[in-house]
Amino acid sequence: MIKKSAPRFELDQIPGVHVAILKVAIVEMKYVKNIPEVVALNEGIEMAKVFTDDSGKKFVNGVLDSIKKAIKTTNDTK
Repeated sequence: MIKKSAPRFELDQIPGVHVAILKVAIVEMKYVKNIPEVVALNEGIEMAKVFTDDSGKKFVNGVLDSIKKAIKTTNDTK
């Protein structure tokens, strides 16, 4: 999901802290039913604010927004 939502980057080029934040948020959005996708996205952005710089925050926000839309589209077609 990360690779598909960030096609300009190889996964090994993305800083580990960004990948970790993205993975936590993706698991919450996709598998934890009592956490709305938007809440998981916002939590990911908040973690990025603490653990990365401004560009990292923007990257995490963009990728998670793309993934949130993909998950919503998948859920709407079920």
